[in-house]
Amino acid sequence: MEERLDLNSATRDQLVALPGVGGALAERIIAHRNRIGRFDSVGDLIHVAGVSERLLASLFPLLTVDGDGGQPGTEGRLAVEVHTEQAGAHFTGHSVAVEGKRKAGDDAGPVPFLSSGPLSPGGAAGLGIPARPTLVGDVTIRVLAPDGVQLATV
Repeated sequence: MEERLDLNSATRDQLVALPGVGGALAERIIAHRNRIGRFDSVGDLIHVAGVSERLLASLFPLLTVDGDGGQPGTEGRLAVEVHTEQAGAHFTGHSVAVEGKRKAGDDAGPVPFLSSGPLSPGGAAGLGIPARPTLVGDVTIRVLAPDGVQLATV
């Protein structure tokens, strides 16, 4: 298995080598990282101008963040499985996104999080999300078609 690129230490050249990331976007990613100090999750990329949910879904399996933002136990996994009544349905190119709010480590109040990733052809995905004790309120799960159209929300 190939090692994922650490979003908190990636250089411009490493970011540009990712599919869908050009020089200008790589510079905005680095500027955002410098402004916030570090990415707490890959899903935080959604806050960078030019990063769409579709692009984020395609980058998610290629990226990671070093550690967990200094907060032990803040990473969890969510298994998502999509079912449909349509026989023989394939989910190639589809993605799933989970968003909500989590506790900030500095008591500044809750901060938003987004985690997304591709669905397997059979409709399964595993996403990294904040650990349950750090979640604030409800989370929303969305299933997106390859063209970015929202198909379902839970």
